[in-house]
Amino acid sequence: MWSEKLKNKQAIEEMFQNGSVPSLQEVLHNREQRVKLLATLLERYPEATALSIKCNIPGPIKNNDMIFSLFQHGMMEMENRLSEKGCKVLYKKVLNLKTGPEGFILVSADAFSVKLQSIQLEEQSWGRLLDVDIFYRKEGILQGVSRSELNYPNRKCLICDQEAKVCAARRVHSVTTLQDKIKEILLHTSDNL
Repeated sequence: MWSEKLKNKQAIEEMFQNGSVPSLQEVLHNREQRVKLLATLLERYPEATALSIKCNIPGPIKNNDMIFSLFQHGMMEMENRLSEKGCKVLYKKVLNLKTGPEGFILVSADAFSVKLQSIQLEEQSWGRLLDVDIFYRKEGILQGVSRSELNYPNRKCLICDQEAKVCAARRVHSVTTLQDKIKEILLHTSDNL
């Protein structure tokens, strides 16, 4: 169910006007903590597959009520997809951080089949605003599953047809252009409910 907040057109239009603005130091520290948490969780559940779910939000504002609502909807949608495939959830954690909301789900399922479900979610119009990474342990080492391992192309940019990572690294599109595209995606989605 698409939350009422995500249907509010005025809230969508204003979604980048206020919210938490983390420092680069906080972002880097959070990335390090995320990897440590995933490693710890997969030590505790060595046969599990771990999902790390975040939002793709360009610009300085990384969290507010609208971004958190989008994240919650993405978490719920991913859980529903896993449930439909018979995946048993072993662990779930949500962090509402200044650097952006994050979710962690551990399931008893094959990492590659879970990655396929995450790709299908990320390919939906609003799902493109999510980042779902899949991890598992192989010989005691944390491993990620890439799209290419399932013969899927890398994610495309929200604006053009290039790879998203290439555009981001080169800063091809302005933050404002990317934020306007996010609002357009959410407005279009809310119109079609």
